[in-house]
Amino acid sequence: MSSVEENILATRSLFEAFGAKDIIDSDFVHVITLRNGRWVRFRDFMNTAIAVAAFG
Repeated sequence: MSSVEENILATRSLFEAFGAKDIIDSDFVHVITLRNGRWVRFRDFMNTAIAVAAFG
């Protein structure tokens, strides 16, 4: 049985986080890994310094 794996990238640059003092304007990327059509892994990358400033 062979498995097919693929990655999907989703990017965005503006979002509002619950509890933040301001809207967070920062680039981020979601990397979703699918295997045989099923979601098996999720990774999120963002500028954490901007997020810390928004919640600080």
